[in-house]
Formats: sequence, C-alpha cells, structure tokens
Amino acid sequence: MNKDNQKQQVHWFPGHMRAALNEISEKIKSIDLVVEIGDARAPKSSLNPYLKKVLGNKKKVLVFSKKDRADKYKISLIEDYYKDEYERVVFADLLNPKDGIYIKGILEGIKRDVSPKYLAYNVKPLPKRVLVVGIPNVGKSTFVNLLAKNKKAKVGNTPGFTKAQQLIKVSDDLELCDTPGILPAAYEDKEVAMHLAWLGTIKQDILPLDTLALSLSEFLMANYFDYLKKRYELEEKLSSEDFIKYLATYRHFLMKNGELDIERAQKVLLKEFESGKLGGVLIDDLERI
Repeated sequence: MNKDNQKQQVHWFPGHMRAALNEISEKIKSIDLVVEIGDARAPKSSLNPYLKKVLGNKKKVLVFSKKDRADKYKISLIEDYYKDEYERVVFADLLNPKDGIYIKGILEGIKRDVSPKYLAYNVKPLPKRVLVVGIPNVGKSTFVNLLAKNKKAKVGNTPGFTKAQQLIKVSDDLELCDTPGILPAAYEDKEVAMHLAWLGTIKQDILPLDTLALSLSEFLMANYFDYLKKRYELEEKLSSEDFIKYLATYRHFLMKNGELDIERAQKVLLKEFESGKLGGVLIDDLERI
C-alpha cells in the first residue's frame, strides 16, 4: 500500500458530534466516573483521542467490547498498556449478563469524592453518575442496556445513532449517562480510518471497496494466514489481488457473463472478517499503541 496515501486525511464530523463534545465538557463537572467503550480488536483505533481533552482528570474505566472476536493471546498486552491511565481495563461480551454483573460490581466499587456537606449532615449522596463515552458503533448503548437489564437506551447499528444524551438508572446507587458516538474531526493516519472501516465502525463507503478489501487481505495474509487457510482452504500465501480472485473462484462468485465477481468476493471478505467468522484478531500494531 502506498505510504503517502496512508497519510491522507479522512474527514467526517457531523454537527451533532461537535455539539456532543461541547455538552460533555459542560456535564463533566457533575460526573463521578467515566466509562470509555472501545473495540477489543482495535484497542488504539477505536478510542477517540479528542475525548481526553474534555474528560480531564476524571476517574475512568476502559471497557473493550467484542472480546469474543479479539485475539485472546494479545489481551494481557493491551491491559498492561492501559493500566496506568484507567482505574480498570475490562474485556467483555456486552451480550453476556455475567459480564454485566461483573462490570457493575467494578463501577460500584470504585470510590468517588463525596461533597463534605453530605458527610457533615449525614445525608445520603446522590447515585454515582457514570458517563459512557466512545466512538460510534462500539457498543455504548448495548453496554447501558446490559447494566440496566432493559432497553431504556436506544440501540442502532449505524454510526451516530444515539443523537442525544440519555440518563438511565441502573440501581439506587448507580446512574449511567449515554452519549452520542463521537469520531475525531480527522484521522491524519489513513490506516486508523481503514481499521475502523474493516470493523464496520465507520461506513465502509468512506474508502474505496477495493482499497479496503486489498488492505485487509494483505493484513490477514501477513498476520493470520492460518485463518485464511482454515476457512478458505488456502494452501499458500498469495498477493492481495490473487487472493481476492481465489476467493471468488472458491465461492463460485460469477457474473452473468461468466467472469469472476470480484466485488462480491471483496464484500464477503469484509463481512466475514467483521462478524468474527475468521477468528479473533488484533488489527492495531501494539508497538504503535
């Protein structure tokens, strides 16, 4: 892949995302704890560096979703990297009630600063208020629903579905404030945008289909060849272009004129990768985290 092309900026910044950053800046004073949601497959690319500027010194818990699609052999390395920045680093399946109980216990167990007036007059403090933040489509609303055990937070499968902050009561001692997904205004490193598109976190049409499929093929060939070998009965490593042709042939993807349907093969590879059908992965370079 052309390195110069990787440095091109990719821009998208809907107005509601800018407004959400401003609103978070205003609300952060009334927040006791922040939970940042990321994708376990992309522990760097799925975190928004802009959030650090508005969250200040608030205590933070980092929850990586989709642990079932992550490379289980790399989890400890990611935990070690982030342990000094966050109170806790948790990898979770946000559809698993047991993980919800575990995370809820962590949040309730983290001490907060209580106003002296509550202590002086022996008044019970208000419920601990937890702000849930993250980029679109990493599982923020699913996380809230998991802890609240109902559907009070709306869930969408497209980036930016949650347009306004919502306050959800989890228990008498815990409230969650959900926020819209917020992407950075631009990614100077096109590779980050590429990774998010592989995962379906941002719309894949933000980059050309062939660029996405070929770059993903190159990554898998170099890092997870055994997955390709097992799922597609691949016997030897191929170039990205040859692999896509092989996949079209292997799956019998043909157009009406009998030629290989390359576009269909590209879409299938992206879909099966995103859904975890190939296996657990880590797509960010740990040395660059």
